[in-house]
Amino acid sequence: MLLNKMRLGIKLLLAPVIILIMMLCFSSYVLFNLTHVSDAVDSMINDLKVQAQEAGLVLKSVNKKQIVVERYTSNYSQDLVSLFKIYDAELIAALNVLKTKADNQKKIQQLELIDDLNKKYTSAFLTMTEEVVASDGYYNFTEELEAELREYADKLSAISVNLEAESWQALSSQARFINRSAKQLSNSSMLVTAIAFIVGLLITLIVSKGIKGSVKKLAFAMSEIAHGEADLTQRLDAEGKDELAYLANSFNEFMASLQTIISKVKNSTAGFEQAAVMSESVSHSTADKINQQSQETQLIATAITELDASSAEVANISRQTQQDSESAKEQAIKGKEVVELSVQSMQKLANEVNQASTVIGSLAESSEQIGSVSDVILSIAEQTNLLALNAAIEAARAGETGRGFAVVADEVRTLANRTHDSTNEIQQIIEKLQTDTQAAVEVMERGSSLAAEGVQQSREAGSALNEITAASQSVNDMAEQIQVATREQSDVVSSVQESVCSIQQLADETVVSSKMSEESAQNIKNITRTISDLVSRFKVD
Repeated sequence: MLLNKMRLGIKLLLAPVIILIMMLCFSSYVLFNLTHVSDAVDSMINDLKVQAQEAGLVLKSVNKKQIVVERYTSNYSQDLVSLFKIYDAELIAALNVLKTKADNQKKIQQLELIDDLNKKYTSAFLTMTEEVVASDGYYNFTEELEAELREYADKLSAISVNLEAESWQALSSQARFINRSAKQLSNSSMLVTAIAFIVGLLITLIVSKGIKGSVKKLAFAMSEIAHGEADLTQRLDAEGKDELAYLANSFNEFMASLQTIISKVKNSTAGFEQAAVMSESVSHSTADKINQQSQETQLIATAITELDASSAEVANISRQTQQDSESAKEQAIKGKEVVELSVQSMQKLANEVNQASTVIGSLAESSEQIGSVSDVILSIAEQTNLLALNAAIEAARAGETGRGFAVVADEVRTLANRTHDSTNEIQQIIEKLQTDTQAAVEVMERGSSLAAEGVQQSREAGSALNEITAASQSVNDMAEQIQVATREQSDVVSSVQESVCSIQQLADETVVSSKMSEESAQNIKNITRTISDLVSRFKVD
């Protein structure tokens, strides 16, 4: 059958495609007719509209001309004549348009009649206006002329009204024709739609019947496998080239593959059950070893905790040592500053002692010079005393004449004795001053020596304090290094402790996993037995 050779997708699309083709063909036909009719209708309606409008314009122009004539008979104004001519030109233009649009002999005769009446009406009015002009406005408007003009006007009005009515009637007739054409197209569209629906329905039923037959065969085979004897050797008919034939072929391949898998599962179930028993035994042994490992890990964690406490104590001691070293360094620096001030003071003292020693030396030299001067004075006093004695002797020889000179000689001798005595006292004072000066010079020399020794010792003390400062800095650096090392050791111990805790946690989890593995092995053994029971119901041979 031709449908069996079609693919399922083509079968499913067959009905919609046929419907679509029919609808496209009908739509093309309708569109062609509508386009054709639309152009003709548009042209016809435009002509009818123009004719109706121009007919209306003719009627309006006739009415306007009548009004002008009535007004002219009362005042004979030349402006009304000009206005009459304008309305007449409009009427003639509208008649010319209507003549070009006329499509039958009757309408042409009506237009010629209107044109003839209009010419007569216009000629009569213009003849009257010429007579009015010739009589200088004293024209006698007779009843005959009035009747003639009214007759022309009435005929023009009647024919114009009839023309306008016929134009609008023709337009209405064309509208009714368009409505009838639209209804015919609508009925045709409904008929084509119904035919397309029926054809599509028939095709759909035929395709659906074929698909349902193939699907029922497939469902029956699957039901036999699921609820029947579980025969994996049965196959479906895979004739044809559609998707259902491809599905049947795929089902046959699936059954062949499932038959092979079930056979292998049957053969592998026994070995898998033995492996599950062995896995259960191994899991039990692993759980015992992991429990032992967990106990040893707890001992290691305790030792690491104690090591962490010791590291913390060492860190505290090194921190205290660093603080004491820092304090000793600060004290040594202060002592160094004091020693430097002391060295400066001792240096100043030595300089002052040296200056004092120099001054006292100068004083000793001056005292020796004073001693020389006192010797000279003493010598002068002795000579004065001798001279006074000689003068006294000479005064005694002179007698009364030399008595005054003897008195002066006595005074001079007395003065010389006193000078001698004072000079001896000065000599004694100078000698004592020299002795004290010499002693002071010796004391100053010893003080200068002691000051120099003090400066040297202060410098040595400053050097010792520098060494103490350097040693304190070294101790401080070592304490800081110890503290850093202790901190690193503490970090390492903490890391190790965390690792041990992680190991402990992993050991606990491993114990749990081992127990779960043991339970899983037991479950696998049970599942294997269940699979063996289930697989045994399939027929593969």
